[in-house]
Amino acid sequence: MRYASTRDLNPRAGDVSYYGKLIEIIELNYYDSFRVVLFKCKWADTRDARGYKKDDLGHTLVNVSRLIHTGNGEEVEPYVLASQSRLVYYVEDPNEKGWSVVVHVQPRDLYDMGDPTIS
Repeated sequence: MRYASTRDLNPRAGDVSYYGKLIEIIELNYYDSFRVVLFKCKWADTRDARGYKKDDLGHTLVNVSRLIHTGNGEEVEPYVLASQSRLVYYVEDPNEKGWSVVVHVQPRDLYDMGDPTIS
């Protein structure tokens, strides 16, 4: 069973996908030993039909105005490891106001741009 959060009362079988809008990129540097990149996001409510559904053709639609977590406390869980995320973009659905179709993108390549403080 998969849970959307520690307070989720409706577990689902299988994988749980989350969709959201990127708000901030944070890099944690642990004394130059290693670095971790986090994405801070506003997450759509994918627990029920308020914020997540599939259409007749199998496309995933999300309503990013229906958020799963609101507030500024740590319990709202706004962060995800960059390594655990996938690139998508949203196309507004002209037939259903507020809903967007999720389009998954396969990156051409990934690049390490290096440390910007080193010249």
